[in-house]
Amino acid sequence: MTISRLVSTRTGKVTWRVRIKQGRAVVESATFSTLSEAKLFESTRRTQMSRIDWVDPARGRVSLGEVAEEYLASRSNVAPLTQGTDKQMYRQHIGPTFGKRALARITAAEITEWLGRLADREVAPSTRRRALAVLRGILAHAVADRRLRVNPAVGVKGPKGGVRREGIALTVEEVSRLLAELPEECRPPVILMAITGIRVSEMCGLRVGDVYRSPQGYMLRLQRSISQSSHDGKAYLGDLKSHRARSVPVPRLLVEWISKRIENADAVAPLFTTKRGQAWTRGNFATRSGWTKARRRAGLPDVRIHDLRHTAASAMLAAQPDVLAVSRVLGHSTPILTLSLYGHVMDQGIVRVIEAVEGSWGDVGGTEQRKEEGNPLV
Repeated sequence: MTISRLVSTRTGKVTWRVRIKQGRAVVESATFSTLSEAKLFESTRRTQMSRIDWVDPARGRVSLGEVAEEYLASRSNVAPLTQGTDKQMYRQHIGPTFGKRALARITAAEITEWLGRLADREVAPSTRRRALAVLRGILAHAVADRRLRVNPAVGVKGPKGGVRREGIALTVEEVSRLLAELPEECRPPVILMAITGIRVSEMCGLRVGDVYRSPQGYMLRLQRSISQSSHDGKAYLGDLKSHRARSVPVPRLLVEWISKRIENADAVAPLFTTKRGQAWTRGNFATRSGWTKARRRAGLPDVRIHDLRHTAASAMLAAQPDVLAVSRVLGHSTPILTLSLYGHVMDQGIVRVIEAVEGSWGDVGGTEQRKEEGNPLV
């Protein structure tokens, strides 16, 4: 570091310039009107540079857009759909505001104001939360690359609100009505999803070779999924959501169909196909099945394909409240997740337990004689 005395040739005014060097390169320069101010600045910078978390101020002058490009390119380890969503968040919501801004000049207050403007434009709370998460990730990447010392987005609270749609559990009769309105090639996968609760992306990823026999009968080995981007329509082959393979039994209703399907079929061929023998994707299944029209004709206008999973989960928990087993069939990471999503179904079981206990009491307190009189304990 050096402090230089400068004299203006025009006015004769004396100023003091501090130059901060790292190696031979000047990384920062500042000018002060008094020597004491210059020495204070030089001393402060010397102390800061001795700290392990010191960051070269010059590295924070790059634009957020440059760092965003690096960050988004580094995300090859996440699911393609997640990558697509992150890029869309940057293009639509982050880049227009912060793309050309220098990293070091972005403050927590500006980020909070930005979220407010998104709310004014009626951007959904879930989208605002996701955009904030992407911005946090970009700035965290800058911190890891020693372009920033702290992440200004860390302390910014995401917006609350936004009601998540509760899943619809169909009855057997409702599923039957829906099946009757669907094309023939769509019925087997719908039956499978409505009984086992596998995700539509997991159904699309099943191959003939994933069917195997066990002492309990035919089983399906789930080990891949086919997802489809809502941004570019591309289909992506990937892992399961839980990143863990699992097996589910083939429902009895499908045993005969499965037996015929796998007979002399190529092991790598899709298990469920379109009428032309092509693999399903989430998008073409919804389109070619005529899902929207079929559900309306069945008198179920609000039912989504994903509600088949809710249908299966609700039926499983109502019939056999073994949460661990249900969690394994559904592919949840923990039984806690299963309970958080479908715990309300088990309320019916709680009522049955209390009724069973009451039944064991018999006529304690003369309840049978006093039913007509109201509460027997009053």
